[in-house]
Amino acid sequence: MTGIFISKGITPGFQPGDFEISFDEKGKVAFNVKLSVHYDVCPIWLALSINHLEQAKIWNLKRVHVWNNSIEKLKADTLEKEFEYSMQAIIAIAISYEAFYANIKPMINIPPEEI
Repeated sequence: MTGIFISKGITPGFQPGDFEISFDEKGKVAFNVKLSVHYDVCPIWLALSINHLEQAKIWNLKRVHVWNNSIEKLKADTLEKEFEYSMQAIIAIAISYEAFYANIKPMINIPPEEI
C-alpha cells in the first residue's frame, strides 16, 4: 500500500517546524515536510471498558447461579472470571479518562495549584 492511510481516530497535521521551504544559492527550491499524526485512543478504551463491564455482568450472573452449588471449582472459576473482567473494565475506564484529559489539556487553562 502506498500513500497515506488515515483510520478512524487519527488526525494528521503539521507541528511547528514540520514544513520548511528553503532556497539554495542558485534559487533552487527545497522542501522538508514531516507529517505528524494524533491518534485519539479515548473511544477505544471506553469501548473496551464497556465490553469488559458487560462480560463482568455475565460472569456475575453465572456466579450467582452456581454459588449454591456444591462444586467448589465452579464457584472459584466464575468468581475469578467476574473479578478479572471487572478489573479490566476499571483499568480501561481509567485509561479512557487519562486519554480524554490528554486531548483537552491543551485547550484549557488549569492553575498549577489545582493540578
